[in-house]
Order: sequence, then structure tokens, then C-alpha cells
Amino acid sequence: MQARRDKARDLLQRGWQPHMAQPIYDPEHALVLCRQHNYTPGLVLLYDKKRLHKEVLAVHMAAQDYEGLIAACIQYGDAASGGEPQLWADALEYLCKQPGDCSEPVSQVLQHIEAKRV
Repeated sequence: MQARRDKARDLLQRGWQPHMAQPIYDPEHALVLCRQHNYTPGLVLLYDKKRLHKEVLAVHMAAQDYEGLIAACIQYGDAASGGEPQLWADALEYLCKQPGDCSEPVSQVLQHIEAKRV
């Protein structure tokens, strides 16, 4: 199963390389297939290529992937490099609403917000 998922990711990447404005496949159809098969790496890759950063966060939130959530905020939330600082607030709001102990990821988000003056 993992080999098939790796092959799917490779096909998605090769079909939409950085120098290409559009992929050689239909990205909307690819998104539908990734959603149908719950293929998180494909969703993240496609949302990234389409510059739908809030959707990338939503994927990590749905999976309760706090590390991925924070990594996405670091990648897409830096206003100095044209990112969306609102992503940090969205992540913080999400983490504060989670049951259980989320003190470590909340602390990481707050530290980044303070350091970058978001």
C-alpha cells in the first residue's frame, strides 16, 4: 500500500514541477481522488501548488497533526516573505479548542508569534 502511495505522490510531483504554471493533469480531479482515498500527502502537495495555504492547515487540523500544522505556519505564515500571518492566529485558535493537553504546541505557536511580532 505504501509503495502505491509513494508512486502517487511521485506522479503528482512530476506532473506539476516548479517551472510549470499548470500541471499536466487536472488538479481538481486529483484533489477529488486524494480526498476519496484520504491521501493526506497528495492533498498537502496540491493545496501547496494551488497556494491554498488555509486548506493545508485544515488538512493538518483534521489529522490532529500538530507538528505538521506548526510546520505549515512556519512555511506559509511569514509576512516578510509574502506569507499569510493570519495562519498563526488560526492555528492558535484551533489548538486552544482542542481537548487534552496542547500546551507544548500552543507554546511553540505563541513563541513564534512573539518572535516574529505577528
